Amino acid sequence: MSPIVSAGEIVAQKAGQKAGQAAGQKAGTVTQKAGQKAGQKAGQKAGTVEQKAGQKAGQKAGQKAGTVAQKAGQKAGQAAGQKAGQKAGQKAGQK
Repeated sequence: MSPIVSAGEIVAQKAGQKAGQAAGQKAGTVTQKAGQKAGQKAGQKAGTVEQKAGQKAGQKAGQKAGTVAQKAGQKAGQAAGQKAGQKAGQKAGQK
């Protein structure tokens, strides 16, 4: 392998990063929605008088958990995408 990075490798790496990011965002969004639903259900179970307050608190807690999971998913997806992109680019460069 020459130290010069081929154009094919750069293109493959960028494509891999985008694919990884998209996968990470989708996973994060699904987790966020699940967190919101779980939070809402927990809020609804609270007393009738406190139901609305409980729902809001539960939603906020669910959203925060979902956002954290989304960011983690994006980072994991990016890292995986970069590795896949680099490998694909290297193979293309070798050919």
